[in-house]
Amino acid sequence: MLRPLRSFRAHWVRLVVAALVVAIGLAVSHGVARWVYLENERQYQAELADDGAIVAAQVQTASNRIETRLAAVAGLFRASDHVTAAEFDLFTSEIGLLPGMGGYGFAALVADEEFDRWQAEAMENDVDYGTFGIDSAGGRVEHSPAPFHAPILYFAQRVFAAAPEGLDLMSEPLRAATLETALRSGTLAVTPFLHLLSEPDPDGLVAFMPVRAQDGSTVGFITGPADLSLLLDAAIPQNLANRLVWRITDLQDRQTLGLAPSQAGLLWSGSVTFGNREWLLEVTYREPTLSAGPLPLPWVTVPVSIAGSLLCALLVLLLAAGLDARRERLRLQGIVEGKDKLLATVSHELRTPLTSVVGFLHEVLHRTDIGYAEERELLALASTQADELSCIVEDLLTAARASAGKELAVSVQATDLSQEIAAALRVFPHTVTVKLPVELCPVLVWADPGRLRQILRNLLDNAARHGRPPIGLTVATGSESIRVQVSDHGPGIPPELQHLIFLPHQALSDSPGLTQSFGLGLWIAHRLTKAMGGDLTYQAHPTPTFTLDLRPAAPVFAPATAPTHGNPAPVLLPL
Repeated sequence: MLRPLRSFRAHWVRLVVAALVVAIGLAVSHGVARWVYLENERQYQAELADDGAIVAAQVQTASNRIETRLAAVAGLFRASDHVTAAEFDLFTSEIGLLPGMGGYGFAALVADEEFDRWQAEAMENDVDYGTFGIDSAGGRVEHSPAPFHAPILYFAQRVFAAAPEGLDLMSEPLRAATLETALRSGTLAVTPFLHLLSEPDPDGLVAFMPVRAQDGSTVGFITGPADLSLLLDAAIPQNLANRLVWRITDLQDRQTLGLAPSQAGLLWSGSVTFGNREWLLEVTYREPTLSAGPLPLPWVTVPVSIAGSLLCALLVLLLAAGLDARRERLRLQGIVEGKDKLLATVSHELRTPLTSVVGFLHEVLHRTDIGYAEERELLALASTQADELSCIVEDLLTAARASAGKELAVSVQATDLSQEIAAALRVFPHTVTVKLPVELCPVLVWADPGRLRQILRNLLDNAARHGRPPIGLTVATGSESIRVQVSDHGPGIPPELQHLIFLPHQALSDSPGLTQSFGLGLWIAHRLTKAMGGDLTYQAHPTPTFTLDLRPAAPVFAPATAPTHGNPAPVLLPL
């Protein structure tokens, strides 16, 4: 009786254990299947995010290139009081058109009471010239009076637009509103989606860059019509265009252009800025690239329940590998985001000097009526902008070498600090109050002369960008160090941000009206100072001051001299 009872109990124990093993196998296999499904979906989203970011970056780059070209044409009118049609055609043919652009135009800003006289003068130069208006669909309408007019005087490099010479941009509400925005802001303004002349679909836009006279008044606008569909088709790489469906929405007017993505939940979106417009770009794949299907049902996992129990041991390894892969992706994503940030800010830094150099040199090369004095003035302006461009490139090369882990090229020697200060101030476009010790000149330090000028330039440039005048530069001598202090009278860097001062890509000032740097100057200055055996520190009180400590070399006594710079001349005070 006892043996059958024990046998019965053992049988039930085996059944319970078997049931537990099967249950564990089912749970593990179901959990693994669910994890695989979610991982596939996450990889799908990650792949879509990478491709969408590429598309957004390409569209943003195309928009920036259009803005740069319009700024270059506007620079032509800033550099000359009178630009002829031939000069306009020559200049625009040199800079060329981007895919999707319809050409370049110049529209004068004319008050209504001056309009008849202005039109008569235009017709003296071109007997076929005549002004006209258009409606919202692009059809011609009778010209009507208005407080101001913006008739197109020149139009060059026409691709798909009908003849726009004489078109009063103020006659059509969308264009008129955008012109007023450009006039108020003084910067690039872009219309919402509209009909271009002779274009059947409302998928075009027009960008307006105001042209300022020497007295600061607006004399006209540079116009650049573009077919947005053609622009996007050219900007999106072909391999992605074949796989992706895109849609772009004007967030200001809620206008949408493009095909509607149909796969809800599998959609990437990002923003693109063009002038005063912000667009929402949405992309998805025409066909899914990964086999993301419904979750496996429990009865499908029964045949693999035994394998599921073994997968329990492997699950930890799979999860660990997934976490490592995620961390690696986040690290690479951080690198890509840092690169994109640097490229965007560097393009912003390079755009102004490069545009000015191109515009001024084109004026000198292609104008036949330019005088010697005006030619020298334009070349001097181009040289100044080229010097600024050279300094930016020098910082970028230094940063690239430091970021790559290579040793910075520093040749330490006995260097006259006063001479290097004078050299740095000669190319610095602001007045600096300089204090040098009268009893010791030259002031000899152990340093690399070129790198020392680079450090001084970055410190002075930082004070000019993020501080307020007056800017001061003081040199103090000591037995163990020569101390150079660069100070300004700005608000300084908040205490909670001071630990970021000497890190790369940290633009710590967002004050209105200040040009934003790309956050390399102080980092470069700090690295170079350390490489020369010195030190660079910052203090916010009583005034924001950067202190550069250098090792003194054997002094040579001579009559006191000091660098001069600026107009009026810097104040020289003995210590």
